[in-house]
Amino acid sequence: MTWTETDGALLEKLEAQILPGDAPIEKRLLAEIVPGFSLAVLNNYEVTWTKTYGVRDNSAYGAERKHVDSETLFQAASISKTLTAFAVLRLVDQGVLDLDKDVHTYLKKWKFPAGSPTVTLRLLLSHRAGVNVSGYPGFARGNPDIPDIVTSLNGEGSTTTSKVVIDSVPGIAEKYSGGGYSVVQVVLEDVVGKPFDELMDELVLKPCGMHRSTFKLCTAEPPSDNTASGHMFGPASVGGGFLVYPEMAAAGLWTTPAELARFAMAIGQSVRQVLPSVVEAEAAEDVVKFDGPLLSPSAAKEFITIPGMAGEHTGDSKGMALGVNVAGRNERMRLSHAGGNHGFLSNMEINPFSGFGSVIMYNGHDESYSIRRQVISALGGIYKWPDTAESKDTSQNGGAKTEEMAKEVDWNLLSGTYKTDENREIIVSADSTCSFPPFAKGPFTLKRKRDNKFEIVGLTESSLEFEFEEAEKTGEDAAATKGSAAVSVAYASSQSGGEAWAAPSTVTAKRVKG
Repeated sequence: MTWTETDGALLEKLEAQILPGDAPIEKRLLAEIVPGFSLAVLNNYEVTWTKTYGVRDNSAYGAERKHVDSETLFQAASISKTLTAFAVLRLVDQGVLDLDKDVHTYLKKWKFPAGSPTVTLRLLLSHRAGVNVSGYPGFARGNPDIPDIVTSLNGEGSTTTSKVVIDSVPGIAEKYSGGGYSVVQVVLEDVVGKPFDELMDELVLKPCGMHRSTFKLCTAEPPSDNTASGHMFGPASVGGGFLVYPEMAAAGLWTTPAELARFAMAIGQSVRQVLPSVVEAEAAEDVVKFDGPLLSPSAAKEFITIPGMAGEHTGDSKGMALGVNVAGRNERMRLSHAGGNHGFLSNMEINPFSGFGSVIMYNGHDESYSIRRQVISALGGIYKWPDTAESKDTSQNGGAKTEEMAKEVDWNLLSGTYKTDENREIIVSADSTCSFPPFAKGPFTLKRKRDNKFEIVGLTESSLEFEFEEAEKTGEDAAATKGSAAVSVAYASSQSGGEAWAAPSTVTAKRVKG
């Protein structure tokens, strides 16, 4: 884009809030093992501007050391799941698939072991099918034994993950599962009768105008001559530039922020038609309409429905719907998904009512995810976007603080070191922060949501919930109990890779020091 004086001032504000410091921003990014960074910003359902920083491959020299530009492809990792869910819903609209039908009726070339419980596409897409295998490690490009999707599901050959099975009761709780999306990949291939990358071209990428994007399994050559290389724990790039993921529905998308923003607009425009305020405005003929949303109103409503949630979304509603995280409601709803493959990180979000949002992609590690949260926070402040994580449903409580939210937290009762059965540590400090050494050192601010549950600011859709000895409780709010310290804490995350631990389902840790 061509920067105007106003745009330059906006960019200066943004850059000042990303890894604040005196050095140029590209040096600040590189210090955090982020050689290349690409951003697209949405406002009023338009990609208003894009901006790139750094290089595609920090190991390259001379003429091979090329800068990231707006056409550079990155791995979108788990954001692939949102596109996969969207493809399923397009087939639901066509009458080809049913969200609540036993998936065994669709599966041909692979099936769950005999005697497995019944699971549906709705449960698989919302991570509530009780399926194992949270994520995938990827394979080196030159590996001659990269498994196909069936071999991966069976945990055979060179596969390093377990056989995909249903190991907990379906429909009870959210348990993040890349394995579940691999099952969906087979469903789509079996029903449509085409390879996954081709059917995704037809159902999602081409209709959204994502002409450079692909789900193609690039085992030999990169998807383009303008592709970023991943970087993990040092300045050198990943061997071969990137890893390969045959589990394409879970982690296989290559795209750019500008093209992924087109998809964000497509899901936003589909969802917008079922928001209560838009429906009311349409009745009064006082709303801008979009030509041909890609999902019908009924499919769009399914897309944002969080299974198991009774009634309509409230201002505090947060959770995984069908392949997308949903927070807030109506004008303040935010749809999002994050992604993390080996050497790549990304985030996509959009407000379907107003069409504002952003897509961030970079070829680095960013151990604490600080860059992503800083960019999102800075853009929200610059554009005055409503923060759904902070917002209240004023139609229900007038925006006033509830009594339990107003109670002061005694951090001395919560601070200490907690350990899981796998010997992983959660460190909670008296300054209202936490860390997860050595996976995500932080510190991350803890923000109280209710009673003993705290949002982890900077770790998307993640929380800590403290537990106390029942006999020592003296009131409704155990956190206010004088003289009794928490005995354990539960960490929960709905994000791929678990953000902090690659353990996205709930994990309990017991106090060992404090």
